Amino acid sequence: MRPFVLCFSGYSGSGKTTLLEKLIPLLKKEGIRVGVIKHDVHGIFTDEPGKDSYRLKQAGADTVCVLGPDQVFLNGEHIREESVARLAETWFSDCRLLLLEGFKKSPWPKIEVYRKANGKPELGGDSPSVLAVVSDDRTEKEVPHFSFNQLFELVSFIKKLMMQENETDQKVRLVVDGEEIRLKPFIDTMFLESILGMLKALKGCEQAGHVSIEFTRPEN
Repeated sequence: MRPFVLCFSGYSGSGKTTLLEKLIPLLKKEGIRVGVIKHDVHGIFTDEPGKDSYRLKQAGADTVCVLGPDQVFLNGEHIREESVARLAETWFSDCRLLLLEGFKKSPWPKIEVYRKANGKPELGGDSPSVLAVVSDDRTEKEVPHFSFNQLFELVSFIKKLMMQENETDQKVRLVVDGEEIRLKPFIDTMFLESILGMLKALKGCEQAGHVSIEFTRPEN
């Protein structure tokens, strides 16, 4: 079973790790098994006291993973590099909720963490993947807003999102010989991540919004 995946995204210094440290114990009290994947653009570090991965584990996360540019660090051990979707399916299947820290440009649903005092901008655009904002100041995004002190309200919001999760929320439309094929959430996300990854390598296609792909199976 794939967990419900939710990003906490924002620029460095916005308070993502501190917020998750406070949220995880409250989610655990609700009986929710919680996993965390932290995106580290600078590299992988050992699970030492004071490091973000250590702090999240101490907060009560059942499984903690750090995903770096070329390696993955899971519960203190290095494993082979995998996508978020594959990690969710393989290593977090026993978790009901998988929290991603970072991943600003990913297609996963997001809660934006914004701190005006940090002096850095909001996440750009009005991405439909941003479902709510946690901030020290009101932003222009037309989504629910929470202060950093509204932890119980934020937990209730997350639980509502989890309850509303529906397999009909399919991001990729697959039509084979004129018949639309229903995709399981994991396969749906794998298709999306693979296509977006290939588009990033094509000049002028990095920010493509709507993409259609058609092909005919080659004859043997």
